[in-house]
Amino acid sequence: MFIGFDYGTANCSVAIMRDGHPQLLTMENNSALLPSMLCAPTREAVSEWLYRHHDVPATDEETQALL
Repeated sequence: MFIGFDYGTANCSVAIMRDGHPQLLTMENNSALLPSMLCAPTREAVSEWLYRHHDVPATDEETQALL
């Protein structure tokens, strides 16, 4: 089985190959599009996660205060 996944800035979609042609799958609310969304509980949580897991430096006082 092959699927295609499009993660867009506004919406996501998934398609499969059926009889040699791509066919979008319906997902939530019988729609082929699913809204894209990332969320975090606080601004500080994002800063800390980036610092701890991706070595994004805390170079200024404001960023360091968020950690």
